[in-house]
Amino acid sequence: MMSAFLKQLQTPDRVLCALAVLITVALQVQVTVGANATYTGLRISLADFILPFAGVYIAGSLLMKRSIWPAWRTPYMWWGLLALLAVLTLSLFQGYHTNGFWAPWALLNKYSGFYVLVAYCALGGWLASNVRDQQKLFQYIMNACCIFFGLVVLVSFGAILYYALGYEIPSLGIYPWDGFMTNRNSFAFMGLMVLLFWENNKGDHALSFWWYALFLTLLPALAFFNASRTAWIVGAVILSLSCFRKPLKETLRKSLFILLGITLLNGTLYLKKTEHFDHKGEEFSKLIDVIENPMNPPYDGDQKRLIALEDGLELYQNSSPFLGGGLGSFRPFQIEKRGEFIDIIDFTALWILTEMGLVGLIAFAGFFLMCLRQIYKARESDFHRAFFFFMLAFAFMSCLHELTYMRFVWFFLGIAMVSLAPPNKGSYPLGQ
Repeated sequence: MMSAFLKQLQTPDRVLCALAVLITVALQVQVTVGANATYTGLRISLADFILPFAGVYIAGSLLMKRSIWPAWRTPYMWWGLLALLAVLTLSLFQGYHTNGFWAPWALLNKYSGFYVLVAYCALGGWLASNVRDQQKLFQYIMNACCIFFGLVVLVSFGAILYYALGYEIPSLGIYPWDGFMTNRNSFAFMGLMVLLFWENNKGDHALSFWWYALFLTLLPALAFFNASRTAWIVGAVILSLSCFRKPLKETLRKSLFILLGITLLNGTLYLKKTEHFDHKGEEFSKLIDVIENPMNPPYDGDQKRLIALEDGLELYQNSSPFLGGGLGSFRPFQIEKRGEFIDIIDFTALWILTEMGLVGLIAFAGFFLMCLRQIYKARESDFHRAFFFFMLAFAFMSCLHELTYMRFVWFFLGIAMVSLAPPNKGSYPLGQ
């Protein structure tokens, strides 16, 4: 199946399809650089190393009139992105006014990082606008995402099984799959995207059901070791709704593979008692603590979130209701209040309201709803239908986590916001 998938790239659109597949895979691997005692570090995707070269290539093709600008489904897409950048710029200056200095976290991670997100959105829109066969591009992206994520989970489960048999565990198997999608919640978030891609993958080049069967078999292990409770809820809703849309025979087949996965997971845990899974990985140790004492686990994650909620609302109450405290104002406020920095604001809406005020909240919510409306109109496409439900999941998870800066969201958003039919103007030399 893999060789057939790669062979299909020998098409007139091979350059664009190959670039889209490369970006899709690279977006699923991230590293953190520059972290120290006072700075959480800069999170960089492997795709970030490709982005500058792709930007130069695209700029040259646009200047030479060999390609066209993204043909958005709405004429307000560029204005929406510019509005978000304007709000962030205003918030950055508001943060300097509040704190008297430029916070590194605000300047590098949030402000400069948002330009990277806009670049990914534009890249996705450019790819979908300049390819001749958009449906084929959609299928390649969905398949590449599913195959790579499935292989990561397969290797990770193998590493855990390897350790359960009494051998030293490779770093890949350490909870929560460090190095992929930065942290466990964002990794689980990527898993929801893959789940929706598989549920809606029905095109001519769709993956075999056996790929999906493998994913379903490993799903219980992924859910257990990843331990993202929000993803558990959203994933259960997705699977439950899919049962109503699919024939009973297919639902029973899915259930059998999930039961097989539960059996494999239980067998793996039985090979070694849970305490033998304890490892130097801090997150893995916390998971074991929760398993051993489920009624009163020594887990401080929820307490930190409640502290962030309390401090965030207090900071907003003491700031401008329209502009908030400004980018980077939460950390110094919390240090001044508590004598130490406890945790970042882990809720998208609360973070925007606290540091960008009502202006920022309205701008981001308006842009999200505009995109959601246009994607819903294009739901005849497998990709658009999957991404529409993913955006709903994104809205739900953002109430409990901060996922705005996940790069793959913006790359896929750029693709989804392009019309299904190529525009009448412009040429497509890359697809010839």
